[in-house]
Amino acid sequence: MKTDKNSRTTTTSGTQPKPELTVPDNSHSNAHSGGIKFSPGEIVATTNAMNEISGDDIARGLSRHLSGDWGELCPEDWKLNDEALEVGNRLLSAYTAANGVKFWIITEWDRSATTILLPDDY
Repeated sequence: MKTDKNSRTTTTSGTQPKPELTVPDNSHSNAHSGGIKFSPGEIVATTNAMNEISGDDIARGLSRHLSGDWGELCPEDWKLNDEALEVGNRLLSAYTAANGVKFWIITEWDRSATTILLPDDY
């Protein structure tokens, strides 16, 4: 993944206002594991992700990611994420937006940041 600051954007950059990226309230959710399992740190998104994925899809993806529902991963990667919750490794989830666009959500090992991105942004 690109690590330079130019490869990511927060919702306040750019010429058009974007929806604010925040931790979703999933207290009424029936998500896979229920409840938030870890802190996301700063939530950021690539420009491509912000342009291609709706705010609703991003919120649903974040809610699933934070509750331990890793989305469209193979069983081996799902298990790696479950183990990463215990030992503090990086977390990766994969989802498909309503418009068919595939996107990833990655939380860093130290839980300092969570990035929403398209696979091509990696």
